[in-house]
Amino acid sequence: MRGVFAKSKEMEAQIESYLAKIQICSLVFLEGMKDYLADDLISFEERVYETISVEREADQIKSDIKRKLYSHMLIPDARGDVLGLLETLDEVLSLSKRIMHIFSIEHPVIPELIRGDFVKMVDYTQQCMEQLANATNCYFSNIRQANDYINKVHFYEGEVDKLEEKIKRAVFNSKDIKSLSQKMHLRYFVEKVALISDQAEDVCDRLEVYVIKRLI
Repeated sequence: MRGVFAKSKEMEAQIESYLAKIQICSLVFLEGMKDYLADDLISFEERVYETISVEREADQIKSDIKRKLYSHMLIPDARGDVLGLLETLDEVLSLSKRIMHIFSIEHPVIPELIRGDFVKMVDYTQQCMEQLANATNCYFSNIRQANDYINKVHFYEGEVDKLEEKIKRAVFNSKDIKSLSQKMHLRYFVEKVALISDQAEDVCDRLEVYVIKRLI
C-alpha cells in the first residue's frame, strides 16, 4: 500500500487489516442470511456470533489506528478525513451486526413469495460492502482507481433500492399474507437490510470528496 501512509508500514498493515474485517463481515452477513432463509438457524446463530467477533476485532484495530494517528503525528493534513472515514465505515460494520442480531431475536417469517428477491437484495448488499472496502483501499494506496469502486457501490445500492421497493410492493399487494402486522414486520426488515447499502453509499459520498481533495 503506497499513498497516505507511505512512510508507515505498520499503519498500512493496520488499515489493510481493518478493511479486511469489513470484507469478512460482508461475507458472514451474506452467508448468515442465506442460512436464515434456508431455515438453518443453528448455522445462522453461529454467523451472528461471528459478526460480533469480527466487529470487536475491527474496533480494536480502529482504536489503535486513531491512537497512532495522533501520538505519531501522522498525516496532519488528512487526519480529520481519515478519522471521519473510519467512523462511517464502522457504522456499516455495526449495521450488519445489529441487523443479524435483530433477525436472531424476532425471527421474521420470510414467505416464499419474496425469498428469491430477498436473497438478491442481500447479495447486492454484500457487494456494496465489498466494493466500499475496495474503494477505501484505493484511497490509501491507488487513489486514481478509487472512483471505479465508488461507482460500483452506487450501482449496487441502486439495485438494492429497486429490490426494496419490489419486495414491499409484493408484500402489500399479496393476498396470501393476510395479516397487516406481518406485512409491517416484513417491511421493517426489508428496510433494515437496505440501510446497509444506504450507509455504504453515504461513506462513498464522503470518500468522493476526500479523493478530490487529494488529487487537487
